[in-house]
Amino acid sequence: MRQAPPAARCFGRFRRSGSQARDLVDARAMQRTRATRSDESARCRHPAVHLPVDPTMLRSSCRGRSSPVSDSVSRFYICIYVALAIALTACSVLPTDSTLPLGAYAARPESVALANPEQTKLGQQIEPRVREHAGISGFRLISSGVACFRARMEMAALAEKTLDVQYFAIQSDDTGRLFIQGLLDAADRGVRVRILLDDSNAVGRDAEIGALTAHPNIELRVFNPFSYRGPLEFMRAAEFALNEKRLTYRMHNKLFVVDNEIALTGGR
Repeated sequence: MRQAPPAARCFGRFRRSGSQARDLVDARAMQRTRATRSDESARCRHPAVHLPVDPTMLRSSCRGRSSPVSDSVSRFYICIYVALAIALTACSVLPTDSTLPLGAYAARPESVALANPEQTKLGQQIEPRVREHAGISGFRLISSGVACFRARMEMAALAEKTLDVQYFAIQSDDTGRLFIQGLLDAADRGVRVRILLDDSNAVGRDAEIGALTAHPNIELRVFNPFSYRGPLEFMRAAEFALNEKRLTYRMHNKLFVVDNEIALTGGR
């Protein structure tokens, strides 16, 4: 959000030449010399907004008190910013295919999970245990975040056919970049990578999302997207306030599935 305008704007903008500026400074110095304590108190109670007062001199003479004019103008600008954000948010709509009628969305290709996971190398390794414990799912708890991240990277490296990823947020930090690199490496090997990402933490990241979807083996969908696609957080906040009933419905699931055979769930 932009900062409020300097206090000097509250008293008007004055443009003077170099000599005029020096004369003005000398006049102010004489005025400060002749001023009495009672005059300073009067200026604190009644700022002389009709004079070209230096903002720093006003703050020092008023002993830290803010100008009523400055406060009112600041509140005015804040109201203008909020109103503008609401207006722009109300005018924004979700992107659609320009070739379709207004309100109609482009066709989204349907895809399903791998039908025969036992035919993959990972499935062949697990199949003996599956037959031994028919009808029972095996699981293991991983309490360490480092161990869990390492497991994801190893699972991505083992993916042969499909890799399904579902997360609330993928940040652009070191861990997030390593994670995305693992997905790209799998896609480069011919693995079909499907990503479902909640839009609440994807503000201003449409370029990154577009770069991922440009890969022929990556499908990425954003869950319950905001209409505003720009980088400004307060614009999304304004849209959320206007459309809270829909936008409060978020996806907090965390899932990482390799070849429809082995999965890792949770946020660690």
